[in-house]
Amino acid sequence: MIIWALSDALISGSLETWMSRVVGEERFGKEVMKNTQILIAFIVVGSIISGYLYSYNMFLPFIIVVALYTILFIWMSIFVKVPIVKIEHEQEHIKESFLNILKQSLKIVFHKRKVLLIVLSGFFTALTYDMVSRYWQPLLNEMGFSETGLGYIFALAGIFAFILLEITMKLEEKIETNPYMSLTIVESVSLLLVGVLTIGFKPLGAIATSILLAVEDVRHPIVISYLNKFFPDNYKNTLFSLNSGVGALGEILSGVIFGIIAVKFGLTTTFLVAAIFLFPAIIIYWVVPKIHDKTPITVDEQIR
Repeated sequence: MIIWALSDALISGSLETWMSRVVGEERFGKEVMKNTQILIAFIVVGSIISGYLYSYNMFLPFIIVVALYTILFIWMSIFVKVPIVKIEHEQEHIKESFLNILKQSLKIVFHKRKVLLIVLSGFFTALTYDMVSRYWQPLLNEMGFSETGLGYIFALAGIFAFILLEITMKLEEKIETNPYMSLTIVESVSLLLVGVLTIGFKPLGAIATSILLAVEDVRHPIVISYLNKFFPDNYKNTLFSLNSGVGALGEILSGVIFGIIAVKFGLTTTFLVAAIFLFPAIIIYWVVPKIHDKTPITVDEQIR
């Protein structure tokens, strides 16, 4: 799990940096949403197919995954090229060590308080969303849903995510104008849905869970599109990975914190406590627009 979390952070930073360079800043958010739609479509199809493959042979889905990753790695290594970034002081930048790049990236994050707070909000939301992804199935089992029913709910979540992303793309200009309000709405909806789940009413549980699982897929493109505007191109890979790393830390702590709560107090209490962690994120979205940062750091200052 540690290796998986590390690789996920590194892949995230590399993918987002590559996409931002290929499509440009203006189209970045929309392209991320399209990419997420494709991802969701294949997750839904894959979840259905993998169930049948697993019933035939429990090792077959894992063998196919390894084969697909191997083919993808070879194909990307040969055909996918990263656009060259023109840096004013290229020689100085080339000589930078990994530790210095990390140091400069951290300096950028802490210099821009807006960036720091949005990255920090990802830690709190990761605590909640990771808890939901871990415990929604046992909670719905307690409500009386069968294993087959859970599969349909997951597929419905994919459909909801696809539709919500389509709506988000059509509202892209308004979201770009006020991303804080958009994120506030997203987290507030999640807070409401987590509360609905704790009621234990079966018909509402299916719909609330499906939408809640879909909402996180809407939040992520809005956040990275916002951060992309503040990240200097030559440090984007590290900065996006740092952002993913903060979220990964929240997921790790989520497993520990809510695992203990679930064992001692039950799943209903676990969901109620998890909802509380969305409040710091909502407060951050209210505070960030009021912050006036200093003049952005230039490439020269970063190198020095």
